[in-house]
Amino acid sequence: MKSTSCGFAEGCAPSHMLVNGDDADAKDAVGVTIRDIGFEPLAAGGLCTARFVEPFAMVTAKLAYGQPGGPALTYSFEKLHC
Repeated sequence: MKSTSCGFAEGCAPSHMLVNGDDADAKDAVGVTIRDIGFEPLAAGGLCTARFVEPFAMVTAKLAYGQPGGPALTYSFEKLHC
């Protein structure tokens, strides 16, 4: 996977928001809300992997506030086709 930063810029795909869970119906319901607020849900595994989301968010925050441009940083993921 590759991470790209596009934010809410025109012409860019919506940024991703990670979704973890073991209940398919709950993940679907959360996915609707995520789309309603302008993001694209990205399945990131079950609850056993949810604990990795917070450290990932901490790195993202460090990048956002520690680089030029400030907190306008967001991310999206793409599968690489080699």
